[in-house]
Amino acid sequence: MKLQEGTYQKLAIAIFIPTLGWYISVFFIGTNSPQTTLITVVGITSLFLLSALLFALGRMNKTAIAVFLLGITSILILFLVVGFIESLQGIT
Repeated sequence: MKLQEGTYQKLAIAIFIPTLGWYISVFFIGTNSPQTTLITVVGITSLFLLSALLFALGRMNKTAIAVFLLGITSILILFLVVGFIESLQGIT
């Protein structure tokens, strides 16, 4: 079964727009604890990556795939930084 042309892009936009709204609300309002904020940021970033992946699948161009890989790398760096900060807080 071949998907209709543009289906991936529509799906990517359908995921991206609510995620962007969620991100803006968390950024301005915040959450009640740092752990919740971290989980929320990881969730939001994962959804952004999912929309980027769907867009890459729809287009199959190198730029979209590069953005997807960049997003994965940024999540890994985020985890390293947060882990480092948590370990510093544990020491003091």
